[in-house]
Amino acid sequence: MSLQYQLSDARADLGLREVSTVCHDSDKFRYQIDTVIRQLMKRGAWFGTEVYAKFCVYGSHITFPRYVGTVIGAATCQGQSRITNNWYSIVGPRSCCSLFNPSVNLVDDGMSPVYNEVTGAEGKQIAYHVEKSGDVGKKVKIYGFSYGNEPLREKNSDGVWEDGVTVTAGYAGGNTPPQMTTQLVTKITHIVRQPTQGRAWLYEYGPDANNDIALNYLAMYEPNETNPMYRRMKVQNYAGIPGVEDDYGRIRKQIDVMVKLEHIKLVNDYDFLLIDDFDALRYGIQALRADEAGNAGDAEVFWNKAVRELNFLDRVKTPPEQIAVKVRTGGFVASLR
Repeated sequence: MSLQYQLSDARADLGLREVSTVCHDSDKFRYQIDTVIRQLMKRGAWFGTEVYAKFCVYGSHITFPRYVGTVIGAATCQGQSRITNNWYSIVGPRSCCSLFNPSVNLVDDGMSPVYNEVTGAEGKQIAYHVEKSGDVGKKVKIYGFSYGNEPLREKNSDGVWEDGVTVTAGYAGGNTPPQMTTQLVTKITHIVRQPTQGRAWLYEYGPDANNDIALNYLAMYEPNETNPMYRRMKVQNYAGIPGVEDDYGRIRKQIDVMVKLEHIKLVNDYDFLLIDDFDALRYGIQALRADEAGNAGDAEVFWNKAVRELNFLDRVKTPPEQIAVKVRTGGFVASLR
């Protein structure tokens, strides 16, 4: 991703301000830019929206961070891996994929609000840490199951039982210890949290394999994540991937992936724009305004112009006049145009 321009740069651009017709420092302007980027990302895989990344895996599942929308390709040191989703697993692999005969496959396995699963069949207490002292007292509600596969539930202020249990944040850098769940949690299915000034962490707290009390990391949340949910995949033949032991005695294995980025809502002026071609954004704003005015024909014309600008950008960044070659990098076979 280019990460060249921020929302503040869009607010300062005279062309965007002119077609927007709203105050450039307003929430409406932020909404226009955010909506146009979201809709354009659904219309193509533009330059900078597909990136190569390396992920460490500690178990048979990998939960991708929120910026990952779609996994396009994957590889380990053993070579390419085949990726399947629920439907693709049913109809069977394409013949071109089977030529590689990969031993490690990644299969879609729904969504998860945490990066790492709670360990142990009997469950653990869950603790909530924040990095800013001003976030002490912020709450997170955890949905899922306790020991015995019982749904997590608690009484509200009216004495009525409701789903989920609430945990209050403690300050990781001070003397305010985090509150922990009184119930032993075995699985977390959903998270609802109050916005914070800084990042926040969810930990499990309980005895480890050596019967020592330890905090084990489950997830890290950005300040504006109120309903976090991440794409999750099962790693088939996980044992076939070589690994190394980390400082905590865990076996860490690496998977390299090519991903299409997920649109993340713009909140602050310093948030980066995933699509930062201002010519395309200018046409997108005009399309959005035409849509809002009920002029579907004009809107489609402007969306097509925005897409055309992004296609022009792709041609500049990856010229079609280039001789087509195949480049093998870390197990990937990438075609250059």
